[in-house]
Amino acid sequence: FCMMKRFQTLIVLAVLASTFQSFAPPAFDIPVKIFKSIEIGDVESLSAHFSESVELILLDQEDIYSRQQATQILKDFFNKHRPAKFEVLHQGGTDKAKYAIGTLETSRGVYRVHFLVKMDDGKPLIHKLRIQEE
Repeated sequence: FCMMKRFQTLIVLAVLASTFQSFAPPAFDIPVKIFKSIEIGDVESLSAHFSESVELILLDQEDIYSRQQATQILKDFFNKHRPAKFEVLHQGGTDKAKYAIGTLETSRGVYRVHFLVKMDDGKPLIHKLRIQEE
């Protein structure tokens, strides 16, 4: 009788655990549009994925900017460094934050790109973007 009670308790716990897991927020992937935007230098499309403030490290310039400021800085960069190819080298992260590292070939050289994406009000948004010489 005691074994039967334990077994029933385990069954109830297993059902409860699976129920709670179904309420957990789903893991997310970095939107493909972010990769495409970098590849073609489409700053307007890229900035649609920016958080309200973005930590931007661009060559030797580093600060936290508003979405609008970061957009303008990147427009200037892409106007001077026309993208030719972007290749994702690595992606990783957790359920709440993802990162990607890639190589951006431009008209003026090759750059390492690293960005961090976090869920913000149910949307994956870029919180940090780094573009540095390879």
